[in-house]
Amino acid sequence: MLFIARFEDRPAGLHLRRANQEAHDAFIAANRKQILTSGPLRRDDFDNPIGGLWYVEAKDRRSAEALCHADPFWAAGVHTSVTLMPQQIPTNPYASMRVTCL
Repeated sequence: MLFIARFEDRPAGLHLRRANQEAHDAFIAANRKQILTSGPLRRDDFDNPIGGLWYVEAKDRRSAEALCHADPFWAAGVHTSVTLMPQQIPTNPYASMRVTCL
């Protein structure tokens, strides 16, 4: 299953994020088979992060939640909540089709 995981950061928790960034980055790299893409969420002013967003591939919601809670940002209190949203992977008969222009 594919999930979108949306994390919310602790207000005024930038110091926690900075202190744990290296461990978080290593965790993302070590779990790249499940965390397909990831990055911080920011306000319109592109200032400090206010959360994060992952695309997660997991066998079920419980597995996706366990992965989110294993992140060092979670243990350090950077993230205060995570919302998991299941996504349907579209079956597109044209997804693997190649087109050649002459």
